[in-house]
Amino acid sequence: MASNNPSENEQSGQRTSDKVPKKMLQLQINSTPAYIRHSNASGKRPQKKKRTRSNSMDLTENITVDELRSIQATLAEIKSEMIRKSDVKEIIAQMKHEIKQEVKEDIKQEMQQYLTDRLSLLSEKIDALYLENESLREKLSKQISDTRKSLDNLKETSHLAKTAVRMANHNQQYSQKNNIKFLNWPEKPKEDLRRDLCRILKEKVNVDISPASILGIHRIPGNSGGARPVIAKFVNTEEKTKVIKHRQALKGNFIMFDHITQKNAELIKILKGKEAVHSAWYFNGRIFAIRNDGRRYTFDIFDDIDTKLKQ
Repeated sequence: MASNNPSENEQSGQRTSDKVPKKMLQLQINSTPAYIRHSNASGKRPQKKKRTRSNSMDLTENITVDELRSIQATLAEIKSEMIRKSDVKEIIAQMKHEIKQEVKEDIKQEMQQYLTDRLSLLSEKIDALYLENESLREKLSKQISDTRKSLDNLKETSHLAKTAVRMANHNQQYSQKNNIKFLNWPEKPKEDLRRDLCRILKEKVNVDISPASILGIHRIPGNSGGARPVIAKFVNTEEKTKVIKHRQALKGNFIMFDHITQKNAELIKILKGKEAVHSAWYFNGRIFAIRNDGRRYTFDIFDDIDTKLKQ
């Protein structure tokens, strides 16, 4: 029951008013949840104490509208400070972008360094190759110069050799210009070729020739199984001509023709094998040929036959 004594009411009101600030202070402290007040200290949410009925009634009595608003403001502040999912995605995307940029920059720097090193190495190799190339070029130039000199010497040597062979062939042919070569002249034991030749000429073509006009006559090696060839050397061309002009009439006894060198014989054989050549022969130390159209040529052993026949 309420007291009807005014003094008691005043005293009671005084006690109430004294208690209000303490209750308000307690409310302000208690208005913030315990896990927020202690979050910076331990980082863990404290375990809730089991409420008793009396504590629940006291808390309910102490909560006011302003305190609720304060709690809501605190919760809103906490919510605003919490990281949203979209913010997390944006942060991750930004981090990815920055990482990519850093990786690209690192790769770019590494590639630049690699290319610089490679270019430096290639430059050194190019310089080395250039020096080697210059050395080889000098050697090649010297080799070319030496080769040209050798070719010039070879040409000169070849020219001299051809000249020497030509002169040797000419001299040999000149020494044989009064010779006659006989083939198919039967051999006999203890034969006298000089006497036999004079006798055959007298009996077959009525040509008188003195044995003294024959400087030498003898057989030379030939093919086995047949009569060896005979070479006769006359004192001059006149005596030789007196004999050789009867070659056709004396075919029954032997075959005779001018004693020419091997190279001249080969040249005549080649000329006779040409389709454009009608005939070829030797006369007085030189080789002659007539083309099918009647044109006459003189040939040397080193002439280009095809080119000359086209002229």
